[in-house]
Amino acid sequence: MKSPSKFRIHRITQGALLLSALLCEATGPPGPVLPSLGTAASFNVFAANSITSLAPFALGNVGLYDSDSSSFSYTQLGTTVPFTKDASGKFGNQFLSATCFSTDLSSPTPSILGNAAADFQAAFDNATALTQSRIMNLGNGQIGGQALTPGLYHWPGNVVAATNFTAVGGPADTWIFQINGDLTIRPNVTFLGKGGAIPQNILWAVSGDVNVGSRATLQGLLLSENDIMFGDRSQHLGLILSMNSVSFGVDAFHNSIIL
Repeated sequence: MKSPSKFRIHRITQGALLLSALLCEATGPPGPVLPSLGTAASFNVFAANSITSLAPFALGNVGLYDSDSSSFSYTQLGTTVPFTKDASGKFGNQFLSATCFSTDLSSPTPSILGNAAADFQAAFDNATALTQSRIMNLGNGQIGGQALTPGLYHWPGNVVAATNFTAVGGPADTWIFQINGDLTIRPNVTFLGKGGAIPQNILWAVSGDVNVGSRATLQGLLLSENDIMFGDRSQHLGLILSMNSVSFGVDAFHNSIIL
């Protein structure tokens, strides 16, 4: 029996490597494709009706897309800090040194906010419309103690984390959490990425309120159709977008990310 030639072995090896590369390219990283936030991603905190804080946050853009600057509220040590409009009239400053945008400011600010609001709505709609390979109602809405692998998760009602939980995966892996109700993170509970998971790749699409308890920690792109509330000394790493209002308690800490 003749042994295969070196040339043939080389061709077979090349073919196997090519097939392997094509399969890897086709499957891509684990998890769903995240919807684009478009221009809404340029805002670290973005809401329709009001943004209130008892804690300063210094970095990035803060926007109100359906309200004027009187709906920004920042109280420091019991004293209300006034909104200060820039000389251009296109933005203002509050919340220590965040750059604030609202509908009553000069052009092109209102149109920028309108475009970002449309992109926000589209991203939320796209995220909630996904159905392929959904993991349904994990833990009956009790997600404390869970190590969440990359994927698309759906809950038909409220979700509560009463103990620490994690997203476990690599830096290219993705998570989408569809919650058709409220999301509650109990006080002192921590949610973190492990194994290289990054907040840019974790998206929460919540139809109800989001309530992050005192001293709790949350990560990810946080999108809600209703209120988002952070308790005293809570922490968040990511972006915050609400179709109603956002509030931060005493010494609540928000650290934005860049998409």
